Amino acid sequence: MVWVGFLSSVVAASAAVAAAGGGNVDDTCPVEREEASALQVVAQTLGQTGGNCMPGCSECAGNQFACTCPTNCNQKCYKPVRCGNRGLKTDGHCTPFYFRPDMFPNCQGTAPYFGSGAIVPTGEYQVYKTSNPDQKWVVHACDHAGIQTDCKGDIGYLEYFSGHTKDYGCPIGVQGIDHNSCSFKHPAGVMFGQYSCGWWRAYDNGWDASALKFVGKTFKCNLPGGRQPIPPKSNCYYPGTAVTEGGLMGPPGGNSWFSQLVYALRNCKRCTQWEGALKNPFTDNPKYSTFFMGTVMPWVCNVHPNGGAEYVFPYTVKKDPNHGNKYIDCYCDNEPAAGRTDHPLEPSWHMGLLYCALVKNSKFMDCVLITFEKGDWSKAKCTLYECGGYSKTTDVFQLTRDDWHNWA
Repeated sequence: MVWVGFLSSVVAASAAVAAAGGGNVDDTCPVEREEASALQVVAQTLGQTGGNCMPGCSECAGNQFACTCPTNCNQKCYKPVRCGNRGLKTDGHCTPFYFRPDMFPNCQGTAPYFGSGAIVPTGEYQVYKTSNPDQKWVVHACDHAGIQTDCKGDIGYLEYFSGHTKDYGCPIGVQGIDHNSCSFKHPAGVMFGQYSCGWWRAYDNGWDASALKFVGKTFKCNLPGGRQPIPPKSNCYYPGTAVTEGGLMGPPGGNSWFSQLVYALRNCKRCTQWEGALKNPFTDNPKYSTFFMGTVMPWVCNVHPNGGAEYVFPYTVKKDPNHGNKYIDCYCDNEPAAGRTDHPLEPSWHMGLLYCALVKNSKFMDCVLITFEKGDWSKAKCTLYECGGYSKTTDVFQLTRDDWHNWA
């Protein structure tokens, strides 16, 4: 189980580490190939319309949609910058690949996502520690970390590290079918046995940083009793701002599985509030100044199934002989559990939902981690907005500002 090590440490402050499987597929690769990868979406679009690579670019031999380009040609990911192999103190922002794009120059249009900047200043990252010295969370605020193979994801990146220097291998599977966790070699040059990653948002009120947002104050807006269906777009509740702005639950392009998870969020074991895990538990408490919501999924490495997705030219530049010598694509696994074509989309059950709130005038956040179990989840029941499944919460724990220390 992906989160077993973290959960046990929260309960017992132990040093348990989950052997989530792993390994390092992300070796070094030439910067020109990485820049080519960053442009693969644009190149693919141009190819479909009968064009070639962008002006000034040349097509890589044997890779129809991968273009090698000079700096002034990087119009999709702007100016990818090579980084890595210099230690975490220097290259903590160089993740999860060996380059940093600049998708949003000067973080234009992203500042509202990060609250007041008290959790982490815009353009930087902040390491947070738990009571377990083998665990760290890293919060990125538009420092150009987090790019995924679809050329998205480098705004509000969130990382969880454990198992410093450990390597549990990396079983290669097929996207949409396999969800095997991999260990992770940070581009800075440090190995981690367990790595999960995703995205976060922060606001000055807890409802924006919740899965569902309350929009009414009348008696009729009370949530129904336990295990009752909750339509995803009722007149009283709708997806929270962090969900709609951050894409925290599912890939882009109509592949979100948020609605299919609402029932499980409502039915939360050990949650004390009426809304279960739908609501940030620190909401409306005057003790806090900024409210945080983030989701993280295991790092996986898969090949793409046959079909349109095969155009993807992964940043790893490695192939798997056991899967037709296809390129291996590594990413934060927010993919639906049963793939993108099996509707209604099944949630990613190995996701961790992190709710936090920054204590006023302090350097730490109070947090809970919500985990999920499929249980009785069924596609057939989703037509009634009661798909099934359940969630459960940890006790409150603290994330305190920190540094890499001896990990660097």
